[in-house]
Amino acid sequence: MTDYRLNNAVTDDNRLSVRRCNMGVSLMSMMKATRGAISTCFLAAAMTIGFASYKAAISCSYRTAMGSVTETCGYVSDVGFMIVVNASSFVTALIVYLLYRKGVVAEGGIVQSPAIIALSTGMLVSREEAASALPAEILVVILGAVCGFSIVLLCVVWIDTLVRLRTMKLALLVLVLGLTLKEVVYAWACGLSGIAFQLLTVGLLLLSAILLFFSNRNRRPVELSQTLEEDKYSFVKSFIALFILVGIVGIIHTTVIGSSAEGVVGQVDMDLAGELSSIAALVITVAMGWNVSTLKVGKVAFPCVLVALSLLPLLGESNGALVGFISIFCYEVYSKVFLAYILCECYRTKCSSLTLSCYFTGGTGGSLAIGLSIGLLLSSFSAGHEVSILALLTVAAIYPIALGTMVLYRRGDGFRFIHKSDGKSEPGRAIRVDESYELETACRSIADESGLTPRELDVLVVLAKGRSAKHIADELCIAENTAWVHIKSIYAKTGAHGKQGLIDLVEEARASTVR
Repeated sequence: MTDYRLNNAVTDDNRLSVRRCNMGVSLMSMMKATRGAISTCFLAAAMTIGFASYKAAISCSYRTAMGSVTETCGYVSDVGFMIVVNASSFVTALIVYLLYRKGVVAEGGIVQSPAIIALSTGMLVSREEAASALPAEILVVILGAVCGFSIVLLCVVWIDTLVRLRTMKLALLVLVLGLTLKEVVYAWACGLSGIAFQLLTVGLLLLSAILLFFSNRNRRPVELSQTLEEDKYSFVKSFIALFILVGIVGIIHTTVIGSSAEGVVGQVDMDLAGELSSIAALVITVAMGWNVSTLKVGKVAFPCVLVALSLLPLLGESNGALVGFISIFCYEVYSKVFLAYILCECYRTKCSSLTLSCYFTGGTGGSLAIGLSIGLLLSSFSAGHEVSILALLTVAAIYPIALGTMVLYRRGDGFRFIHKSDGKSEPGRAIRVDESYELETACRSIADESGLTPRELDVLVVLAKGRSAKHIADELCIAENTAWVHIKSIYAKTGAHGKQGLIDLVEEARASTVR
């Protein structure tokens, strides 16, 4: 009897010890999760402020000619300066991209210190004391080249940092909140003048550099490729639409500046357009479930610009500011959503962020430089031949916008390239790019809800097509056993019972996405 009671007491003590141990483990897990959540919040806040500071500093430099111009007309301060800036952006992006393709520059190897030094030096040179010692033409070239060079390098560095955050949703959140905060900071900065404005711009650059330095401690390694092998058709359509819209903004600005129709851009409240577009970009990103599609945004933005420009001759110069506001607002929304799209593509396809950043900065710079130059030619032609500036502007802008609208609405077939284990690629079966995009969007939605890793998302996309583990291993260049590990993990996280259950789950998500 005594032994029995003793055994019971020992058993109770063991149970109590196990319970206390489990409670301790649970408490430790909760504390660890709390510390992780707090750390993530601080990281997101730091990166949001840093991203907003960098964007505000670039806007201050770009739209006020390095602080030496106090009055601007829309986006343009000095036309010559703007053309040099965008030409410099194009050349810099091209050089960086070629160096990367040649292996001279590694992914993540671009640093922002040269851009900050160059931009700060440009601020000093633009001061009246230094500027008076140089011919105006030389000064424009120097300041424009410095600004264009800095825009590309800073964009490459920040996009690379955002791509290396833990999740795509966190990266998109930092981006859209940073763009919104940037508009507030920029509007406040424009209220300053002279040396105070220039010191603030340099201070914003330094603040962004400090916050980026600390944020980079949380960088995660990513698997990258140098090119996009999938959904090239949708990708190219998105970039074509962006470049057309950027070029139209350039044409509108320089065509009407100095003419009686200058109100088309001169009377537009640029701060209001920027703030509203940032809010719209945030709403669009959230509404799309953090899976951004620029094609859907473009299908709304382009018809709006097309209708507005078509009515410009009827509205006349007095209502031209309305057309200008619509065009600039649509451009702002599309370009900001496009940055979010770049992030999504980097996470989804593992494409190099450096590559996409160079496409973005170089393409927009070249398109805007071309648009500004065309606008100057149209303005000169109008003055020399007594042709209505509004009629010229409408004709010059309508056709590219119509072309862009056709590109966005065109549905075509594309090829996916299947990666063989020997490193070669061969075209797979022809499938509609739009269907492929819908499938991968549905898979990303499931991945976000189920907490799948980026590699598991890759496996899910192929598995959802009914492929075998061996096929998945060949396409993703992984071992077949590794493919099975990912497949089992996907089943466990999604709760799907077998391949057919998973396919049904993806089809449900795809149907809800299409609706």
